[in-house]
Amino acid sequence: MKAVHFQVSRDLQNVLLAYNVEQVFRFSFTASYAVYNIATREILELKSPESNLSILQYAAWGPHGSQLLFIFNNNIYYQHEATSQPLCLTSSGSQGVILHGLSDWLYEEMILKRYPAHWWSLDGARLAYITINNSHVPAMELPHFLGSTYPASKRYAYSKAGQPIPLVKLFVVNLYGPAHTLELLPPDTFRYKEYFITMVKWFANTRLAVRWLNRAQNSSILTFCEATTGACTQVPWKGKQ
Repeated sequence: MKAVHFQVSRDLQNVLLAYNVEQVFRFSFTASYAVYNIATREILELKSPESNLSILQYAAWGPHGSQLLFIFNNNIYYQHEATSQPLCLTSSGSQGVILHGLSDWLYEEMILKRYPAHWWSLDGARLAYITINNSHVPAMELPHFLGSTYPASKRYAYSKAGQPIPLVKLFVVNLYGPAHTLELLPPDTFRYKEYFITMVKWFANTRLAVRWLNRAQNSSILTFCEATTGACTQVPWKGKQ
């Protein structure tokens, strides 16, 4: 194993090692991951309980102790500790169609400008994540010139003018005790329209700020959301009088 990236857990007890790294887009990559226990020097390979495959889309420590999150086949898995049995938080992930907790090409390059599309609460008790549904978005096939005689092609969900954009939803899951998931609903003016989620930010253990943007990008609404109830309140805009 030749690790390319590493990350130390918050309790300084374990190291997450990434190897077999393959770049996907500008920020995203797939990799195999292993957890190295500093005290015992034991190495535990990180895998989904549903598969023997070790290639994951994402893995990282949480904000407390040795909390661990990884994503496989566009589904989110959570471990309370590095050696805990993974808990599957989502189950409807579909390759290239439905993504939980990760950005697709559009959100990675244009909207969030980052690969992870999930955010830990300050105390690590909750996780907010975006679900992106590309089932109605037309695909574009682009050639990849990789040095061979003929280029390889790859299909991307890509919205042109007049075509549907990804359907995006925001959820919060409670990680302590039985997993309970709430959807945070967009403002009423966006409820039945196409919109983007451009920002998610926790500012308290149970409260987060969310910015919603309509497709025309001429209306942006900031809401404060309560993670225990799912209720979101629009923040009044105070411009110059």
